[in-house]
Amino acid sequence: MSDIEMINQPKHYNDESGVPCCDVTDFMMFNSGNCFKYLYRCGSKFDDIEDLKKAKWYSNRAGGLGESYDDNNWAKNIREVARHRDGNIGEAMIQIRHSKWSSAALAIKDEIARL
Repeated sequence: MSDIEMINQPKHYNDESGVPCCDVTDFMMFNSGNCFKYLYRCGSKFDDIEDLKKAKWYSNRAGGLGESYDDNNWAKNIREVARHRDGNIGEAMIQIRHSKWSSAALAIKDEIARL
C-alpha cells in the first residue's frame, strides 16, 4: 500500500460495511470516537487484545463523562458497520449507538476473554 493510501484510505479504517470509520467518528466526542475506532480496526491492525483494551478504556471514560448522541445519520452508519461484525464487537458497537457505555465495556471485556 502506498504512503498516500495509508494516509487517505488505510485498509484498517475501511471495511466490508462500506462505511469508513471516519464517517462514524466525525460526529462523536473524543472518548466515544476512540472507543469506536479501536473496535472498528480490531482484527485488522497489530494486536487485537490491545485494541480491545483501549476500546474498553475509552468506553469507561465516555460513560463517565455522559457522552451520548441523537443523530439518525450517525446511528445508521454505526448500525451498518455493526451488521458486519460478529459477536461481542458488533454488540459493543450497538451499545455505543445507544450510549450504553457500561454494556459496551462489558461486551468488549467478553471479547477480550474470548480471545
